Amino acid sequence: MDFVNNYQPKSDKKKSKEKEEIPEIDVGSFEIPSEPIDRLNKSLELTNEKIELAQEKWKQLNREMAALSDKDMAGEKGNAVIEKINAVETSMLKLQQQSEATKAKIDKAMQAEAEAKKLAEAARQAAEALGIECIVLKAEALADQPAEVLGAPRKGLRFVFSGDSAPCPALEQAAQGADLLLCDATYALPEQQEQAAQWGHSTFGQSAALAAKAGAKRLWLVHYSPMVTDPEEHLAQAQSIFPAAECGFDGKRITLHYEENEE
Repeated sequence: MDFVNNYQPKSDKKKSKEKEEIPEIDVGSFEIPSEPIDRLNKSLELTNEKIELAQEKWKQLNREMAALSDKDMAGEKGNAVIEKINAVETSMLKLQQQSEATKAKIDKAMQAEAEAKKLAEAARQAAEALGIECIVLKAEALADQPAEVLGAPRKGLRFVFSGDSAPCPALEQAAQGADLLLCDATYALPEQQEQAAQWGHSTFGQSAALAAKAGAKRLWLVHYSPMVTDPEEHLAQAQSIFPAAECGFDGKRITLHYEENEE
């Protein structure tokens, strides 16, 4: 992300501590089936039942057609029976195609399940060798019983990037409760508000005021004018309005954390 002038703060000299490396365990990969096997089997069972009903209907219509006289066969009654037979045959063909497609899905899902068991066992053995407890959960548990493997509902994260813009109601609304707001700070001084408005930009103070009004948690000032050679020299005025204001710069990073529910 380009924050203009390749600005780097003077205080950005510290190297981050090296994270403790966790050994990587390569146990291969497999394709997770889109539907559980039990569900596919149930779908196949229902499709086959429909095929049987269609076959019985087809036999019944053929018996009706055989009972018609030559005169009726040549007339409307014969045409009506033939149309019904054609419709049933078309339906049976579609059902048979659906049945074959479901069988193929079941075969693929069974192969994936077998492969998953192999990989789970490989992962368990690898974890055991490292002294790590390994718990294997079936995909169905995630799909059908999320409460068994997931925590309580929690609020999501909100990131808002205004880009090159002036303060406006739409931006304020979008920034409501933002965990991180990146906002235009082309002009540093309060007396430059008129100039900022003329060109559709914001000042440090305007962006800080917008962040405060929107209830944002963090504000990064970005898109500095070439006149702003050291944004941190003007950061104090923004922090006087919104204490959580910071100067953005190329390569700046942050990890946003979810708010865990208090028990």
